[in-house]
Amino acid sequence: MSRRPIQKSASKASSTTLPGFARCGGSHLFCAMAGALLFAGGAGAEPPATRSTARQVAESYLLPVPRPPVDLEAVVTGTFPGGTVLLRDETGVTFVRPPDGGEPVRAGDRVRVRGVVYDGACINGIHEATLENISSGAPPVPRPIHPADLASGERHHDLVTLSGIGRVLRHEPRVGPVLLVRADGATVEVRCEPPLSSAEAARLVDAELEITGFGAGEANAARQIVRPFVRVVTADGIRVVAAPPADPFAADAVPLDRLDRSLRSGHRIKVAGVAAARGGTAGGVFIEAGDRGLFVEPAENDAAIGRIKPGDRVAAVGFPAADAAAIYLAAATVRVVGHDP
Repeated sequence: MSRRPIQKSASKASSTTLPGFARCGGSHLFCAMAGALLFAGGAGAEPPATRSTARQVAESYLLPVPRPPVDLEAVVTGTFPGGTVLLRDETGVTFVRPPDGGEPVRAGDRVRVRGVVYDGACINGIHEATLENISSGAPPVPRPIHPADLASGERHHDLVTLSGIGRVLRHEPRVGPVLLVRADGATVEVRCEPPLSSAEAARLVDAELEITGFGAGEANAARQIVRPFVRVVTADGIRVVAAPPADPFAADAVPLDRLDRSLRSGHRIKVAGVAAARGGTAGGVFIEAGDRGLFVEPAENDAAIGRIKPGDRVAAVGFPAADAAAIYLAAATVRVVGHDP
């Protein structure tokens, strides 16, 4: 059966088949049946006798408009700043935008939500809603994920956890604090909504971390995740499992001809050599030791590289990385330890 685009609304028609269509079985008939279960009755009807599921609400963008009321029972996994409540049931996840002044809820509460579909950027949610708190329970368990799960959108708005090694904390004007974590051979972006001091940020670099937050991502008009990240909204969302060395410069330098052995560990290493030239798009420095060379790419906050001159003997600590051309040292901090005449 051919897949034809489905119109989300009169103002949001699209000629692109939306992601998630295959998850709906690739069948308009299936989607129509799902819609009948999700919304019994027409616009303005009483809430349906058959309850909605979180997955049906999340994927309701596959259904034609108008979409009748939603009646969902689910567990609260958390809240975003601004009041959005995240929900999970046995089928999946969705979210609700409750009215101002509504009954407060906490993670672990089981709630009944009645409202109408809200068109989200990636998955749909509920708004114009009422929340009835049915019972309270233990906070839900976060689901372990891999970086690919974020990119696929499968865990979008779900409570998730992953383990990795902290690389660097940077501040983006539009986003705020962003921690880069190396996990399962990929770099994961962690957006930290609780403010982090410089001291807190320093203790995360090269530490073994456990991240708990919500799967998220910036999406395009076709609801495809183009910039996945984990959204951490609580102060305990970043836990240090193993602290980094107190002084990384105290470690022995790794010979430049053995850098390939350090790629797998994911941890920071120390190298040493003589500065040959400065350059690179990141404003780094090329160092030499014997007949080997290495490009050292600075961390954002390392201004010392700008003062390095050819002939300076330097020590650098950073993360070994590789591109199509060579191995290099990323997110590095550099010290001048002498000068060769």
